[in-house]
Amino acid sequence: MELALSTSLVHPCYGRVSDPILALFSGGEQGAYYDPSDSSTVFQDAAMTTSAGANDPVGAIMDKSGNGNHATQSTAAARPIRRTDGTHWWLDGDGIDDTLSASSAITLRENHYWAGAFSIDTRSGPDGKGLLSSSNVIESSASSSDALGIYQRSDVVERVRAAMRIGVGSSYIGELNGAFTIGTPFIGEAYHESNVLTASNALASATLAADDNTTSANKGIRIFGNGSKTKFYGGICLMRVASPQEKTAVREWLQAASGVTL
Repeated sequence: MELALSTSLVHPCYGRVSDPILALFSGGEQGAYYDPSDSSTVFQDAAMTTSAGANDPVGAIMDKSGNGNHATQSTAAARPIRRTDGTHWWLDGDGIDDTLSASSAITLRENHYWAGAFSIDTRSGPDGKGLLSSSNVIESSASSSDALGIYQRSDVVERVRAAMRIGVGSSYIGELNGAFTIGTPFIGEAYHESNVLTASNALASATLAADDNTTSANKGIRIFGNGSKTKFYGGICLMRVASPQEKTAVREWLQAASGVTL
């Protein structure tokens, strides 16, 4: 379903909306939409009773898509911190154990679109760290579990990758970039369309054939999977193909959210 994003649309939960990101889900599409700058959606506790302000721990961030995929953390010590520079807002992972995960699951299959804005602050360990992903850990071979999403990989140099393994099929990894800059925000995208996995940093992309169209078992959505030392400025996962116009709208939102210059 390609959307005319310049007009307001009717969302199944929110009614008529003009938010171009919320409009992506106006047809009831499965997925999630996380926006750390929206104070009405960020909470100190997993029960979502106490709002989180600047420098507060985050026990939950609501899914604005209407799908109820709220990402939570019940363990106080493993909660990221909500921070701001006065213009932008982000969730700050400690690089040890901070993570947020959605108890509601998504069904992994082809034709997904994932995008987020991040800033990675330190090298990771030898395994992949999920920045915005559908499972906890993807190791270097991307074969440890069913997964989709955006990951950090550290080997000779730091790398950002999109990885996919669906069902019993082969694993696929596409580079978003060969060597990211520590502490500099970037926009990452990963999408699987027409049996091709594409990884993009919104300026350049790499694609590779992926012939597995099997629908996988359900997996939860995770932010800071396996404790990445990362700033998360916002992101979405959309369980359908996004049109070029929709991808542009997402990039523009993420650019404004993080201060990235494309």
